[in-house]
Amino acid sequence: MGDSQEPVLKAQLEFLQDELKNANDQLDNNFSRLESAGFGALSLAEKLAKANERISDLEDELRGLSSRNKASIALVTAQRDEDK
Repeated sequence: MGDSQEPVLKAQLEFLQDELKNANDQLDNNFSRLESAGFGALSLAEKLAKANERISDLEDELRGLSSRNKASIALVTAQRDEDK
């Protein structure tokens, strides 16, 4: 590569560095906007973990209610059978 190419390559390098800086600035801006809107990666992960925990709690509660319901039905059935 000769010295005649050097100014062209320097200009291309500066152009690409500017493009990279602009792209990084745009990414930073977009990430900031997402975080401001509540869509930051950490925020979403925390919300998902809380939602999974809540689902698990509700499933446990549902199992408990179902067991109590079955016990109530069995008691009512037994009392009905006694009354006959």
